[in-house]
Amino acid sequence: MELPVETTSFLENDTLSIGKSEQHVLGYINDPMFGTTTGAMYFQMLPISYPFSYPVSKDSMFLDSCVLSLAYTGTYGDTLATSKVNVYRITDPAFKPSKRYRVSEGANFLTSDLLGTTQFTALNLRTGYKAAYKTDTIYNQLRIKLTTAFGRLLLDQNNVNSALQNDSIFKEFLNGFAVIADSTTSGNALNYFLLSGAESRLNLYYRYTKRDGTGTDTTVTRYNFVADTIRSANANKIYRNYAGSIAEPTITSGLPSSLVYVQAGPGTAVKIKAPALDT
Repeated sequence: MELPVETTSFLENDTLSIGKSEQHVLGYINDPMFGTTTGAMYFQMLPISYPFSYPVSKDSMFLDSCVLSLAYTGTYGDTLATSKVNVYRITDPAFKPSKRYRVSEGANFLTSDLLGTTQFTALNLRTGYKAAYKTDTIYNQLRIKLTTAFGRLLLDQNNVNSALQNDSIFKEFLNGFAVIADSTTSGNALNYFLLSGAESRLNLYYRYTKRDGTGTDTTVTRYNFVADTIRSANANKIYRNYAGSIAEPTITSGLPSSLVYVQAGPGTAVKIKAPALDT
C-alpha cells in the first residue's frame, strides 16, 4: 500500500555540542544550496602542572618563537582553497572547563587582542613541511606563529609572583585562545582539528644560558589541552547563515513542500506526515 505524505523542512533546535575529544570545525564555506557555514574554535592550553617554572631565571632566557599547533584530521570542501585564521587571546572569566558549550556558543574576546594569523590549504597540511627545530618533515599539523610580545610575556612568568603559581591565577592571565576563520579571505573549506591530539599544543621555543657559563642551550616548553572537565575549556561555534540560499524559502516558510532539505547538525530537520493513517 502506498500512502501520500506531507513533508515540511525546518531549522533544528540547537542542542548539539562538541566534546573535548571530538573533532573541531574551523573554516568557512559558501554552499549555494544551504548558504554559508563558519566554524570557530575556543580552547585553553595549560602548563603540565603547578606551580610551574622554567629551567633558569627569566633574565637568562632568550625567546626564539611562540607557535600554536593544532592536530589536523581532515577537510570538507575544496582542499586547494586557501583558509585564513586569526588567533585572539581570551580573558573572558566565564569560559570554564566544566561547561559543555553548544555549537551556538563561544567565549568572548577582543579583536584588539590579536596574537597571530596564518593562511593554509588542506594540501599544505597533508604534504607537510620542514621546521627549523626538526630534521624530519611535519605532517597533518597547522602551525600558527604568535607575536614575539606574547611569547616574551609568557616567558617572563614565574612560579613566585606571576601567572604560573596555580590554575586560577594562570587563567586570569590567559584564559585560552580563540581561533577564528576570516570569511572575507577564506575559500570553501571546513577543516577539522583534534585538540586532544598529541600535536595540539602551545610551543614556546627559547635559548637559555647554561648554569656553568659555557654557552647557551635550546629547548621548548609546551602547554597542552587537557580533555577533562577540570582543566581545559573548549567550545566549537558553528554558525549557519541560510540567507539567499536555495533552501531558505522552504526551511523558513513552515509550509509543506515537495522538496526536503536535510543538513547535518547544526542544521535542518524534516517532519513527515501521512494524513491517510487517520483512517
